[in-house]
Amino acid sequence: METPVQSSSWQQPGASRRPGLRSLIYSYDIPLFIMLRHWLNPRNPVFRSVATRPMPVPSLEGTIFTSRRVRQIIRTVTDWSSALGCLLMPLFFIGPFLPWLWRLPTLISTGPLVAGEIEGRTWFTLRSTPYSTKEIIQGLHAGGVYRTAFMWAYVSSMRLAVVGLLAMIMLILSWAPARDRLDVTFIEWVAYLLCALYFLLEPLLDIAIDGMVGLLGSTFARNQLMGVVNAVLLRVVLWGLQIMTLMFVMPLANETLAPKVAGSAPALVLLGPAYALTLGFSAEAAIMMIVGLTVARLLFLQFLTAVTAWRAEIVQE
Repeated sequence: METPVQSSSWQQPGASRRPGLRSLIYSYDIPLFIMLRHWLNPRNPVFRSVATRPMPVPSLEGTIFTSRRVRQIIRTVTDWSSALGCLLMPLFFIGPFLPWLWRLPTLISTGPLVAGEIEGRTWFTLRSTPYSTKEIIQGLHAGGVYRTAFMWAYVSSMRLAVVGLLAMIMLILSWAPARDRLDVTFIEWVAYLLCALYFLLEPLLDIAIDGMVGLLGSTFARNQLMGVVNAVLLRVVLWGLQIMTLMFVMPLANETLAPKVAGSAPALVLLGPAYALTLGFSAEAAIMMIVGLTVARLLFLQFLTAVTAWRAEIVQE
């Protein structure tokens, strides 16, 4: 990685005074907004050095994957998975588990970053620059996620088409004759709007979290290949913990919710709160779940950033 030689701030002067959404992004120092700042103002050399490089290809030398038979198997699986992926991509906005697959490229992008610096014995050189360890991690995170932002953009664009279609149907039904009219209260309109916004922005938050998970896994590896392996394993463990929450959610749901709604709790855990209204939850419950989970995920991303920066501080070449 090219070494930063200038400690000047990468933020634009007076950025906090910009109106609208840009002002919001520059007003709060949370990891998601810091990532977006790097994207909007790519002057940070750590970010640029990662974002302008192609996706890493970890070396397989010295492993069982170098044999001819294994290479043929990998090539066959890759070809078939690529063809199958083209067929399944339009289903990403429906299938609850398919998004867990499209998020893997972000792990592959960020998993080798710290491990690659350690493998190339350039980590301490990077640490000797005017940037703090946390700023380096934030730059690596933003650059690694930026390389796979096309996945988020693709999935969000498909979701936007779905949201637009549903919005058009609801508007038509709202202006229909009285006998066919869809009566929606103000609180229900607010819930629909929040569900739609969360549905559209969820992929961005997903890849931000996955990128930091990949970096955290990379701090425990000595080479790029193990960085990718650690990143994927850590992500699978976190997904497993998400599924295990059903053991605590189901008893609580059976005691506090109606039987029909309680039966939808597993689907809600897997699909997310954007589907709350579809699964039969009230508008008030949907609003509380969306706001609560958004805050919780932002805090979790901040926690991952702090842990990754701490781990990067103590890592040895």
